[in-house]
Amino acid sequence: MPTGVCADCHAHIIAPQQYPYADGLGYKPRPDEAGDSHAFSRALAAHGITHALLVQPSCYGYDNACMLNAMARSGGRFRGIAVVVPKVTDAEMWSLKDQGIVDVRLNQMRTDRSALSRAGAERFLARVKALD
Repeated sequence: MPTGVCADCHAHIIAPQQYPYADGLGYKPRPDEAGDSHAFSRALAAHGITHALLVQPSCYGYDNACMLNAMARSGGRFRGIAVVVPKVTDAEMWSLKDQGIVDVRLNQMRTDRSALSRAGAERFLARVKALD
């Protein structure tokens, strides 16, 4: 367990200048709701928070690059919850785990209403569970 102050919440890194929003469904944040990893790190430091859990926002769809970049820059302080395509390969899931992803997000309200009812959903969830 890391030492220091931890907060029981999650955050999104939203940097549309470097990472354009995905086309199609999904929430598109207002400019005042965006903030890159540097701004987020400064806010955490100002409050003595040492670690954070990032969640892939729907505005990026299945492209986790913005969040993964922030995690890579954090020196291990950030972990993440990714959004993956239903047919994600085991190798892709292992790669995400190696980069600090600890779970997957199923956004049934905005982008994937059939995430738990489509054919193969049980197998997908078993694969996620197998990755701990």
